[in-house]
Amino acid sequence: MTNKRVQHNKKIDITLDSFLIYALFALLPIERLAVMELGGFTLRPVYIIMGAILIIWPIKTRIRASYIAICIGIAAAIIMSTAFSLFPKQSLPYAAWALFTIAFSTVFASRLSRAPELYEKAVDAYLYSAAFWSLTAITQWLLAFKNPGLAYSYIGGIPRVQTLTLEPSYLATYLLPPLFIALFQERRILTALIMFALLCSTSRTGIVALLVGMAIFIVIKYKHVLWQARKRALYIVVLMLVILYPFVHVRQYMQTMGTFFVGGIMLTDKTSAIPRIQSWREAYMVFTARPLLGVGVGAYGNAALQLGLANIEEKRAKEHKTTNLYTEVAAEMGIIGLMALAVWIMFPILIHWRKPIYRPSIGILIGYLVLVVTFPLIQTWWRPYIWIPWILAVSYGHRR
Repeated sequence: MTNKRVQHNKKIDITLDSFLIYALFALLPIERLAVMELGGFTLRPVYIIMGAILIIWPIKTRIRASYIAICIGIAAAIIMSTAFSLFPKQSLPYAAWALFTIAFSTVFASRLSRAPELYEKAVDAYLYSAAFWSLTAITQWLLAFKNPGLAYSYIGGIPRVQTLTLEPSYLATYLLPPLFIALFQERRILTALIMFALLCSTSRTGIVALLVGMAIFIVIKYKHVLWQARKRALYIVVLMLVILYPFVHVRQYMQTMGTFFVGGIMLTDKTSAIPRIQSWREAYMVFTARPLLGVGVGAYGNAALQLGLANIEEKRAKEHKTTNLYTEVAAEMGIIGLMALAVWIMFPILIHWRKPIYRPSIGILIGYLVLVVTFPLIQTWWRPYIWIPWILAVSYGHRR
């Protein structure tokens, strides 16, 4: 316990490397919103930090061959998809974005795996960033009861919040991996803070992933205790429901939230689930039209319109997405892209599988896996916040 306290209360030393790490994690949650317009060109500050890491860090470390092999395979799938794109001019910027993200991830993961002190700083920065945005989300949630304009939307009288991340599911997806890292590091206050913020987001995607991750955590840590006390736990849950249910506000809240979540899980919600299902069907039809290499990275909307396989307004075609990472990769990159995504998902798991599993490793791996659980309800593989848990998982597995 003493060592843990010393580790978690160490001074923050600002070197160039640590500054880049802290700045990266500070900007990650708002990379979709923090943009600068420069003569018609959109620049996101987080990519400046990524570019600096990509330039500076290769000089300081030897890039791991395994990362290079994985990322070259993904890059090859992107390049082939772009070369055969139905809209090459539209695919080229997306391909450049994807290749930049892959190159950054290769360098970042290699550096962290060979420099344990930087790895610890990266994890701490990740947790501190999650804590800050959790406090922001909780504050917004509380203020939204008095000022409705602060909420993203409402479920009954319950506000949904997103801080500055544009939507609740994006906030929840960002908070999930650090939540489980904090949980397995036994940082109880930080864990409670992030979990409360995740619940305040009222994101069905995030909360379902949270339940999956907590089930894994309970099985790993409390399996025997829970099995022995299963009847007592059931009695406590039933007693709490009996006590709370007569209160009108509690009952209304439970019914409203129950309808909201059941509608999302059963895919019967007309405002969200049914449009998603329709977009998945359209993406599947686009995939079957071009199954090998897809219609081109980033070209899904215009290609779906040109092929006559989606009901899209022409002026909105370019921004049209499938709201599902798997169907988007299938439609844009075909079978080759799906194979690349499968290899990318399995790579951290295989690294950890062949080594003894320690508590920090479990937290990092579960944080990564719960992010993968959200993939059917998000899109765009090249978001940096999706790659960071992957980087932490693979670099921890290869630490010296």
